[in-house]
Amino acid sequence: MGEAWVSGMGDGGGGVVSGVVSHTAAVAALTVRHLWCAYGDGEPWVIKDCSWTVPAGSLTVLAGASGSGKSTLLSCIAGLAAHEPTMRWRGDVLVDGVSHTGRSVCEIAQTVGFVQQNPEAQILNATVEDEIAFGCENLAVPAQEIERRVRTYSAMFHLDPTAAAARLSGGQQERVCCAAALAMDRPMLLLDEPLASLDREGAATVMGALRRLADAGRTIIVCEHRIREVEPYADHTVELIDGGIRPCTLHPCTLRPGTLMPYAQRPGSHAGAVSDDCPRPEEHHSENIRTGARVPLLRMDGVRVRRHGRTTLDIDRLELHDGDALMLLGENGAGKSTLLSVMAPQRGSMP
Repeated sequence: MGEAWVSGMGDGGGGVVSGVVSHTAAVAALTVRHLWCAYGDGEPWVIKDCSWTVPAGSLTVLAGASGSGKSTLLSCIAGLAAHEPTMRWRGDVLVDGVSHTGRSVCEIAQTVGFVQQNPEAQILNATVEDEIAFGCENLAVPAQEIERRVRTYSAMFHLDPTAAAARLSGGQQERVCCAAALAMDRPMLLLDEPLASLDREGAATVMGALRRLADAGRTIIVCEHRIREVEPYADHTVELIDGGIRPCTLHPCTLRPGTLMPYAQRPGSHAGAVSDDCPRPEEHHSENIRTGARVPLLRMDGVRVRRHGRTTLDIDRLELHDGDALMLLGENGAGKSTLLSVMAPQRGSMP
């Protein structure tokens, strides 16, 4: 039995062992050794003496606060940071026992796939099937096998292979990027906030697919803030704190589904209490002085929007009032972004 260990907190050398996980793989899928990374000379270290190993065939969730360096760490694992001229970088990263040192990004990409944030910027082809096939074609995969992979991953991520990629919603485009990365059949896949644009059903689709692939032997690392939705699928959950990896401690806001603690019951709060410096909702309401009726800040009547030959928005009547706090829900492609663009149009925007 081997051991997976995590360490590396603070600026000092040596590291501190903070967790041990047994596994059966002879060689860890990922080994990070005393890694340091900063964005240029004189800039503070983002990754600080970080050491971390990940067993093969596992699904690991990488958590951490915004700005903690999660994307930077993934960039180092993908081999991108070491080839960025403005970055300071030292330490070593090994995938399946092979060091990144001296290897090109192209060589590393043969074994490590990376789905970054902003899916729209990563899609290069006109249709879903062309996008999924593109990476496979660059690897000289036989045509029949490419067709099989397009069918397999389109079905796995609930995608229409003939759909125009540019006309998909942000969440659908995110699923296309995941499908395209997985279709290249690399042993390790890194995903940077893949659920950011996904509805609950889409998130379950992606995480379920990743779980099945990990069970089949792929090594998956998912960087994500939506811990409650991804943690049940994970073998390990770790957190990036002060530049180093630690086992993740579930906070009240990131407990497993069904155990979320109501805000009023959290330590230091009182049920039903309202802070004196937080105006009560009724203090926000704008009213017509003569009639007492609430005056809407925004009103929509008979709003219809058609895009690409289909109706994406059809609203008979909608009013929003001062002090309202609303949550807009809907599946990917339901028209949420379209509605917001109609409410607050930007220069050059198309609803």
